[in-house]
Amino acid sequence: MRCAMGLLPAALCFSVSASIIPFHQTSRIRVRLSEGASVARIHGMDLKFYQKARAAGAPIIALTASRESDWELHCQDGRVRAQKINSDAEGQIGEQTLELQEPVTIRSASGFISYGGKPYREELQIHSAGSLCEVVNTVDLEKYLEGLVNAEFNSRWNEEAIGAQVVAARTYALYQIRQASAEDMHYDVDASTSDQVYDGSIREDERAARVVGRTRGLVLTVGVGGARVPLKAYYSSTCGGSTELPEKVWGSASAGFHHGVKCPFCAYSPAAHWNLDLSGDVIVKALRRTTRNEGALQGWSGSKWSRLLEGRVTGLRVGSLDSSGRVNEVFVSFYSPGSLLGLTREKRTPMSGELAVTGPKFREIMGSAKFRSAAFQVAMEGPGTWHFQGRGNGHGVGMCQWGAKTMGEKGYKTASILKFYYPDATLQKLW
Repeated sequence: MRCAMGLLPAALCFSVSASIIPFHQTSRIRVRLSEGASVARIHGMDLKFYQKARAAGAPIIALTASRESDWELHCQDGRVRAQKINSDAEGQIGEQTLELQEPVTIRSASGFISYGGKPYREELQIHSAGSLCEVVNTVDLEKYLEGLVNAEFNSRWNEEAIGAQVVAARTYALYQIRQASAEDMHYDVDASTSDQVYDGSIREDERAARVVGRTRGLVLTVGVGGARVPLKAYYSSTCGGSTELPEKVWGSASAGFHHGVKCPFCAYSPAAHWNLDLSGDVIVKALRRTTRNEGALQGWSGSKWSRLLEGRVTGLRVGSLDSSGRVNEVFVSFYSPGSLLGLTREKRTPMSGELAVTGPKFREIMGSAKFRSAAFQVAMEGPGTWHFQGRGNGHGVGMCQWGAKTMGEKGYKTASILKFYYPDATLQKLW
């Protein structure tokens, strides 16, 4: 039996067994920095370019660029063209161009490569996505976490709260690494709110590094098929008083989330309460854009719904709420006037109807940056305008970041914060 550097109370001590999915302490993570860049601009010292070997085997070196250099990379159907854009001593643009086979790996002897004006550790990989470039940073997992602290939360917060968030982020990352391996993907996580926000090493600092080191190897696990595996440790900014279950947000359950928790700790978050006014024009345009990009929403099949979306919004109401107080469904009423169609001047009669959208989907359609959560009420503000009043910020699943901040300030330890927000998981030290 052992405990992790004093972080775990006796009740959370554990014994390492073969049933725990093994992860070596030097685990690396592949972070997708760009899903599709028309041009990938790279800067670094003593860069080495590698391309995929034409036969089975390790990538082969294509070029070593001595000293400091800048490059523009263009992708097209499995090929990557890398063009040097530095000026030489006489001010002339270099002519050096490489024609490479994807994936192209770029490393620097200095240990850092700049992409999009931000420094990244270790190496970048360039993949062709048609005429666009996908850029992936492969980096040590613990260094990834050091850079993530000030992108996802704040290293100036209480260290116990930071520790809890680092453990959650490490656990989420390990879950994604396993998932990507099973699906044979060439990246593990996105560097955006789709997964976890990451800006490379530019946001690393001493305090973040200290907390990452203090929690090294600590992971939340759940039992699946007789083994202990990483939890998909969701977290969001402000739960607004109660956390949510994954199936309520994304439509499918996630192992280790059996019930939400009441959270009294995030009341002082700047996003504890929010207000938003939306016009009927904005609402119907957002719905049209979604159906155009994604096709018909669930239950919206048939020409009737297309006709209604040609009209205007006449009403908006909230249906039932789930156990966390979030909206299950939003009902949108439309009126589409009659018209004359085509050369035959066929008359089309007026039409009215009501469409239903789930609360989380409605939030997504309206824009999650401004429509902060699915916990809201709605009332007509004036002709053609609706006022939304809500609480919380984010999907609400898993740990509440502002709640964790308050718990740390109140003296709760890292393990206790994690146990509060992830009651169905076990905290274990895997390396």
